[in-house]
Amino acid sequence: MEGFHHEASCLAWCEHPISMVPLGTPEETDTDSLACRMHWIAEADAAGSPADRAEACANASASGGDTCGAWCDVYCRQGVDVCSADNPSFPAGGTLHFDDDPKLDAAEECAAACAGFGTDVLEGISQVEQHFGYGDTVQCRLHHQQAGMLEGPDEPSAYNLHCGHAGVEPTQLCTNETPPNEINYCEFAVDLCPDLFDPGATPNDCRQQLQALVAGGTYVEAGFPSFTDTDVNSLGCLNHWIMAAPHDPMACAYGNFDPAAWTINGGEGRCVPPPT
Repeated sequence: MEGFHHEASCLAWCEHPISMVPLGTPEETDTDSLACRMHWIAEADAAGSPADRAEACANASASGGDTCGAWCDVYCRQGVDVCSADNPSFPAGGTLHFDDDPKLDAAEECAAACAGFGTDVLEGISQVEQHFGYGDTVQCRLHHQQAGMLEGPDEPSAYNLHCGHAGVEPTQLCTNETPPNEINYCEFAVDLCPDLFDPGATPNDCRQQLQALVAGGTYVEAGFPSFTDTDVNSLGCLNHWIMAAPHDPMACAYGNFDPAAWTINGGEGRCVPPPT
């Protein structure tokens, strides 16, 4: 969620009742504000190359791209509002964050923790594409804070789930051990590349089909760095291209999981066994 794939998601984040993004003033280009992000949207619209557009879009995103607010500034603004006792909608019995040290207030506690978070993304994946909810980085934690913000108003348990992923000692996903998998691929593929599926297909339908292909050896499972695969038959390769779909017009075709529907490379697909 380095950006937003639907207007409704953008509005839900921007107008979140618990952590509304600061409005700012029109001249801002490097602060955590809506005005700063609007500046970079205009820059993206005027960009002369895909790379320049991607960089500008990263700055205009919810995370701020380390430009519209430093990583930790945005992380702690959202984190204190959403993942601590400051959030009146946090589910009873959930694990609150940034409320442990009686000598510090929540913002100070968050800032001290965030200073130790990594920011280095996987080599071979752009910053824009890296911000997708996996890996031991502040960017991954920002992704899950924002996912909690989008889902929490309708399902308060989402605050606890995603705040856990976004925590100082993250649960599951924001680590360098979580491998690319069918769930991640299917959640994004059905949304971003609906033409790959029958009308009305759900992520669960996708998972069942993809799991059968993995069991049959069409695709292989591999470790976390396989998110950088671009042309081998790994789940990482499929995930790599699906996460590029908002920025690369060919990504849906490259990330097509169904060999019967491959339309590129003479019908041989992109995520295929390397030549021997």
